[in-house]
Amino acid sequence: GADAGGGGQGRGGIEGPRGGAMTGTSILVITVDGGHDENPRFYQQVMASTLVFLRTRQAFMMLLTRAAGWTPLNAVEVTQAHATKRLAGCIFQSEHHGKVRRNQSGEPRSEADQVLERLNHKYAVDCLTRVLSGDNGATAWGRKTVSVASPRVEDLPRDCLVPEAEWLNYKTSGHGGCGCAPSEQRCAGSCGSCRRKGLRCTFRCACKGTCSNATPVPPLQNIEPSLDLSTMSLDEIIDRLSAYDMEIFISNHGLVTHYSFQIKVCDAIGCWYCTRLPKSRKPPGLEFFPTYTLANGNGGWMTLKERADLLKDESSATRKQARECFLTDKYLPSKVIREAWERKWHVGKLSKTSQGATVDVAAMRVQLLTSVTNLKAESIQEMWKEYDGAAASNLLAATKREIEKSAAAAAAVKVAAAAAESAQVVVGVKTLIDCWGLAGAGVGDAA
Repeated sequence: GADAGGGGQGRGGIEGPRGGAMTGTSILVITVDGGHDENPRFYQQVMASTLVFLRTRQAFMMLLTRAAGWTPLNAVEVTQAHATKRLAGCIFQSEHHGKVRRNQSGEPRSEADQVLERLNHKYAVDCLTRVLSGDNGATAWGRKTVSVASPRVEDLPRDCLVPEAEWLNYKTSGHGGCGCAPSEQRCAGSCGSCRRKGLRCTFRCACKGTCSNATPVPPLQNIEPSLDLSTMSLDEIIDRLSAYDMEIFISNHGLVTHYSFQIKVCDAIGCWYCTRLPKSRKPPGLEFFPTYTLANGNGGWMTLKERADLLKDESSATRKQARECFLTDKYLPSKVIREAWERKWHVGKLSKTSQGATVDVAAMRVQLLTSVTNLKAESIQEMWKEYDGAAASNLLAATKREIEKSAAAAAAVKVAAAAAESAQVVVGVKTLIDCWGLAGAGVGDAA
């Protein structure tokens, strides 16, 4: 919880945002609908979520979305449906305070018109908020609704703002994400642009920031090495973090997968954030949540307890395999089906057993995939057909590009040959003119 009545460290709690005091363990879980502006694996969302984690002094934070095909169970998606009838027949005045004069571009003509537009908008929003408020009888599924109006960006407190332009500029300008191979052996020797630029690998690299180029942790870019971080407040440090600093922090504390983003405190002695949290804020044994599961072979799925037990197994080999299964994308059904297609499982031939019976190898493989993914055989075969179609389209497009390149190269050769021939003619004519001594008489221009 937050103690709004104190400054500094407060009553023995951690230094909260902007001087407040916080005590207890704080774990934040957010579910989103997975749209392009909210998908947990997207760069801006990962970076912004990390700022929320830091600014609100979380010990653990998890951002989740439903896998494809499971959106009907997504609470966020469902609440966008016909949840309440309160808006039926409602009409809100858009020009309550007066008509806004506009120019040819549709913008308000003057500053007075801009003010009038804001007043009209605020009136309509206030009306909508009142209608949807549970205090006025609005409900959804028998529960009172909470209706609030989003503040204007210029009215937001400083902690709600993110340097998105700086992040995108860093990402698109060729920094980080070197594209090295997932193999640590290869990364250690040639970790792409990261190593050459003196940067360490981060979660955007193919190695996910786990190769030998991921250590040691570099100092913060925008803070002088001579400064003692212990003399600075957490807010001062967070405000100075560069995009590179953010990526390093995420790589050391976060886990980015296809359907989720998790970030938690670490146990490193020199961490500028986690060492500021008291033990009461860091529960022992805090690990990443096993968001993924596996088919149990009976048409169902492994339970959360089963997954958690495997992640805490006494055998290190079992724990390693469990992390690969439940904390990475490797065994997602879609990836399993894709890998099977790449291995040509869909083109299996008929085979005979030692007893002479004929077996359809492709059908056996589909049956096996059905048991390990809980997908229907028809769905698997349909996915393979889509992959075949996409591969054929890609091949056709690649062939077309090669033909166009060949045609362009042939045209370039013709142009170069014509230019060379023209140059030879010009040189020859100039030589004749020089020999005749007529260059100064203007014959050269005529020629």
